[in-house]
Amino acid sequence: MFAANTLTPALPNPQRVEAGRRNQRLRRGLTEAGRKSVQESTRLHKPWLHATGPKSEDGKAISARNGRLTAKGYSEVRAAARALSTVHDLIREMRASHSEAQKVLAAQQS
Repeated sequence: MFAANTLTPALPNPQRVEAGRRNQRLRRGLTEAGRKSVQESTRLHKPWLHATGPKSEDGKAISARNGRLTAKGYSEVRAAARALSTVHDLIREMRASHSEAQKVLAAQQS
């Protein structure tokens, strides 16, 4: 951090430094009593029963991407699997239409 329009480093504001230290002390984690309090409150209110999830189409799309971002494995592998799935569907359709065409030809030849 540099002072405005100079190349000399700006001295940190002592009040902000102290506030940062106080905040850090507050955020060191929960005590056993605090942890028990949070557990009891969570069991009492059951917030998972009231979660609604995204409502808009944009929100749903973002939520769907969240799982892909944190998923374990290679995204390229998953993308290739999706592409292969499409190819497999096309092959199934082609086989079905081919067998139907063979039945029609067999009926015409008889």
